[in-house]
Amino acid sequence: MDIVTEIAIGIAIGIFTGLVSGTYTGLVVARYTRFRDLRDEALRVVRGIEYCCVDDESVRTISGYNHQRMLDISSDLIAANQKKVSQNFLDLDKELLSTISRAKNNGIAFSEMKDIDKKAQKKVRKATPSRLTLLSPWPEI
Repeated sequence: MDIVTEIAIGIAIGIFTGLVSGTYTGLVVARYTRFRDLRDEALRVVRGIEYCCVDDESVRTISGYNHQRMLDISSDLIAANQKKVSQNFLDLDKELLSTISRAKNNGIAFSEMKDIDKKAQKKVRKATPSRLTLLSPWPEI
Protein backbone atom coordinates (compact mmCIF):
# COMPACT_ATOMS: atom_id res chain seq x y z
CA MET A 1 0.00 0.00 0.00
CA ASP A 2 1.17 3.42 -0.71
CA ILE A 3 1.19 6.24 1.85
CA VAL A 4 -1.88 8.03 0.46
CA THR A 5 -4.03 4.91 0.88
CA GLU A 6 -2.79 4.41 4.44
CA ILE A 7 -3.55 8.04 5.29
CA ALA A 8 -7.05 7.74 3.77
CA ILE A 9 -7.73 4.55 5.75
CA GLY A 10 -6.44 6.21 8.93
CA ILE A 11 -8.68 9.23 8.40
CA ALA A 12 -11.73 7.04 7.67
CA ILE A 13 -11.13 4.97 10.81
CA GLY A 14 -10.61 8.14 12.84
CA ILE A 15 -13.85 9.68 11.57
CA PHE A 16 -15.79 6.46 12.21
CA THR A 17 -14.48 6.02 15.77
CA GLY A 18 -15.04 9.71 16.46
CA LEU A 19 -18.65 9.48 15.31
CA VAL A 20 -19.33 6.34 17.33
CA SER A 21 -17.70 7.64 20.52
CA GLY A 22 -19.30 11.07 20.13
CA THR A 23 -22.75 9.55 19.63
CA TYR A 24 -22.31 7.27 22.63
CA THR A 25 -21.06 10.11 24.84
CA GLY A 26 -23.98 12.27 23.75
CA LEU A 27 -26.40 9.48 24.64
CA VAL A 28 -24.91 9.09 28.13
CA VAL A 29 -24.93 12.85 28.75
CA ALA A 30 -28.54 13.15 27.51
CA ARG A 31 -29.68 10.36 29.84
CA TYR A 32 -27.88 11.87 32.82
CA THR A 33 -29.26 15.33 32.04
CA ARG A 34 -32.79 13.93 31.82
CA PHE A 35 -32.33 12.20 35.18
CA ARG A 36 -31.03 15.40 36.80
CA ASP A 37 -33.93 17.41 35.38
CA LEU A 38 -36.43 14.96 36.87
CA ARG A 39 -34.61 14.87 40.21
CA ASP A 40 -34.51 18.68 40.33
CA GLU A 41 -38.22 18.83 39.53
CA ALA A 42 -38.96 16.35 42.35
CA LEU A 43 -36.93 18.54 44.70
CA ARG A 44 -39.00 21.56 43.65
CA VAL A 45 -42.17 19.60 44.41
CA VAL A 46 -40.90 18.74 47.89
CA ARG A 47 -39.67 22.28 48.51
CA GLY A 48 -43.12 23.55 47.54
CA ILE A 49 -44.58 22.08 50.71
CA GLU A 50 -45.79 24.77 53.08
CA TYR A 51 -46.90 24.20 56.64
CA CYS A 52 -47.93 26.49 59.43
CA CYS A 53 -48.20 26.16 63.18
CA VAL A 54 -51.16 26.85 65.41
CA ASP A 55 -50.91 28.04 69.01
CA ASP A 56 -50.02 24.67 70.49
CA GLU A 57 -47.04 24.33 68.12
CA SER A 58 -48.64 21.60 66.07
CA VAL A 59 -48.92 21.64 62.32
CA ARG A 60 -52.46 21.09 61.07
CA THR A 61 -52.30 22.66 57.64
CA ILE A 62 -49.92 21.43 54.97
CA SER A 63 -50.30 22.83 51.47
CA GLY A 64 -48.38 23.16 48.26
CA TYR A 65 -47.56 19.49 47.76
CA ASN A 66 -48.24 18.45 44.16
CA HIS A 67 -49.01 14.74 44.38
CA GLN A 68 -49.84 14.45 40.67
CA ARG A 69 -46.54 16.04 39.63
CA MET A 70 -44.62 13.56 41.80
CA LEU A 71 -46.48 10.69 40.10
CA ASP A 72 -45.62 12.17 36.70
CA ILE A 73 -41.94 12.40 37.66
CA SER A 74 -41.94 8.78 38.85
CA SER A 75 -43.60 7.72 35.61
CA ASP A 76 -40.96 9.56 33.59
CA LEU A 77 -38.23 7.87 35.62
CA ILE A 78 -39.73 4.46 34.88
CA ALA A 79 -39.78 5.35 31.18
CA ALA A 80 -36.09 6.25 31.51
CA ASN A 81 -35.45 2.83 33.13
CA GLN A 82 -34.59 4.41 36.47
CA LYS A 83 -36.88 2.03 38.36
CA LYS A 84 -35.13 2.13 41.74
CA VAL A 85 -35.22 5.92 41.95
CA SER A 86 -38.81 5.93 40.72
CA GLN A 87 -39.81 3.52 43.48
CA ASN A 88 -37.99 5.66 46.05
CA PHE A 89 -39.94 8.71 44.89
CA LEU A 90 -43.23 6.77 45.02
CA ASP A 91 -42.40 5.68 48.58
CA LEU A 92 -41.61 9.28 49.47
CA ASP A 93 -44.93 10.34 47.92
CA LYS A 94 -46.78 7.85 50.15
CA GLU A 95 -44.93 9.12 53.21
CA LEU A 96 -45.77 12.73 52.42
CA LEU A 97 -49.44 11.94 51.74
CA SER A 98 -49.59 10.06 55.05
CA THR A 99 -48.00 13.02 56.82
CA ILE A 100 -50.49 15.44 55.26
CA SER A 101 -53.36 13.20 56.36
CA ARG A 102 -52.01 12.89 59.91
CA ALA A 103 -51.61 16.65 60.12
CA LYS A 104 -55.20 17.25 59.05
CA ASN A 105 -56.57 14.66 61.48
CA ASN A 106 -54.46 15.02 64.62
CA GLY A 107 -51.77 17.59 63.99
CA ILE A 108 -48.03 17.00 63.92
CA ALA A 109 -45.42 18.62 66.12
CA PHE A 110 -43.62 21.42 64.29
CA SER A 111 -40.22 19.84 64.99
CA GLU A 112 -41.39 16.50 63.55
CA MET A 113 -42.73 18.20 60.42
CA LYS A 114 -39.48 20.09 60.02
CA ASP A 115 -37.56 16.78 60.25
CA ILE A 116 -39.88 15.11 57.73
CA ASP A 117 -39.38 18.01 55.31
CA LYS A 118 -35.61 17.94 55.76
CA LYS A 119 -35.42 14.15 55.27
CA ALA A 120 -37.63 14.30 52.17
CA GLN A 121 -35.38 16.90 50.55
CA LYS A 122 -32.28 14.92 51.48
CA LYS A 123 -33.77 11.73 50.02
CA VAL A 124 -34.45 13.47 46.70
CA ARG A 125 -31.02 15.13 46.58
CA LYS A 126 -29.22 11.83 47.22
CA ALA A 127 -31.05 9.98 44.43
CA THR A 128 -28.53 8.62 41.96
CA PRO A 129 -29.15 7.13 38.53
CA SER A 130 -28.52 3.53 37.61
CA ARG A 131 -25.07 3.42 36.04
CA LEU A 132 -26.03 0.40 33.96
CA THR A 133 -28.90 2.34 32.42
CA LEU A 134 -26.77 5.43 31.85
CA LEU A 135 -23.89 3.56 30.23
CA SER A 136 -25.90 1.03 28.26
CA PRO A 137 -25.67 1.50 24.51
CA TRP A 138 -29.25 0.21 24.29
CA PRO A 139 -32.00 2.41 25.74
CA GLU A 140 -34.13 -0.57 26.82
CA ILE A 141 -31.71 -1.80 29.49
